This record gives sequence, structure tokens and C-alpha cells, in this order.
Amino acid sequence: GEKKIEKYVFSLSNMLGKGSYASVYLGRVLQDDAPAAVKVIEKRIFANQYNLKNIHCEIEIMKKLEHDNIV
Repeated sequence: GEKKIEKYVFSLSNMLGKGSYASVYLGRVLQDDAPAAVKVIEKRIFANQYNLKNIHCEIEIMKKLEHDNIV
């Protein structure tokens, strides 16, 4: 299936890994066919305030990462 994250549209295929609250899929950026690892967080996680706080912290940390291969 296709997923849109900000200005990027991804086509997802094989699952690369699974954790306690998210799965990581092999994806392709449809604009340029570049490979990407796409983390998909399960909706049930957002129902718990503790988990929600942890996810927000992870997002803030990831926003600070600067690398050509991270979007």
C-alpha cells in the first residue's frame, strides 16, 4: 500500500522488523524510486498517555537527526 509522510509518498513492501509498538517496512519513495525504511506505529499505542509521551520524545529526537538518508 501507499503511505504519505509530509511531502513524501511511499510504497511499502516487506516487513524488515517489528518491535513492541511499531513495525519497519521496506519502502520506495514514489517520487524518485529511492529505497527507504518506513516505521509504522500501531494505532493502539496512542490510547495510552505514557506511550504517547514516549513517542513524542522519539519524534523530537529524530527531528534533530541530520543525514541525507533520513527524512
